[in-house]
Amino acid sequence: MSCRKCIGCGICAEVCPRDAIEYSQAEERTELKVEKILFAVEMEEKNPREEYFMYQNVVTQMEFERILSESGPYEGIIMRPYDGDVPKKIAFIQVEVDEDKSSPSSIAFKLLLQEAKSAKEQGVDSCIFAREIYEDTDTEDVKCFKIHNVEVMETETGETKNLRLKYVVEGEQEEKEEEFEMVVLSVGFCLPEHVKEIGKLIGVKPEEIKCRAPTVEFEIMKTEKDGVFIAV
Repeated sequence: MSCRKCIGCGICAEVCPRDAIEYSQAEERTELKVEKILFAVEMEEKNPREEYFMYQNVVTQMEFERILSESGPYEGIIMRPYDGDVPKKIAFIQVEVDEDKSSPSSIAFKLLLQEAKSAKEQGVDSCIFAREIYEDTDTEDVKCFKIHNVEVMETETGETKNLRLKYVVEGEQEEKEEEFEMVVLSVGFCLPEHVKEIGKLIGVKPEEIKCRAPTVEFEIMKTEKDGVFIAV
């Protein structure tokens, strides 16, 4: 079946080999008595300011994560969105996206570093520009610069859609300019409102929920409420 919208014809119920479709099913509320509750928390992505996306070769780190995936749009090969060319030089920039500071900047830096190293493994010259450097990168092949501000713009010709960065490294006075073929921006993570509401229902305070980078691994944490645990 390839229905884009249900019209209630019932054909899917007839052909379903598991009889898993029941049109007459009504909403019902069930009460369960349990000894423990495991609250699996999701994080909401917060993108940088819209002004960054006026350039076609600027992507967020979550979009870049998808590009790196073998099931992604380019089957794991890093390509520029504008023309499909393989970039030789990428800038990874940590930008402020979370006004209420609910998402620690260390999360964004950790993700940027992981992605920059993945790009380096494909032979791409990777460089990170961050407000704070949270991990020792001296042993890495990825260059890291601690900066207070960075300005992103397209090159003057505009034909290549390359990006020109203006920045000042901490401890230096001179403003530098450097050209990159692609830019990856950090994103922020915060607790969605519906997660906070569910937390209230089961007695979990928002400050008990720990923000962390998305990963296949998770951590089980105790809460002040007996029998309630958080998976982050």
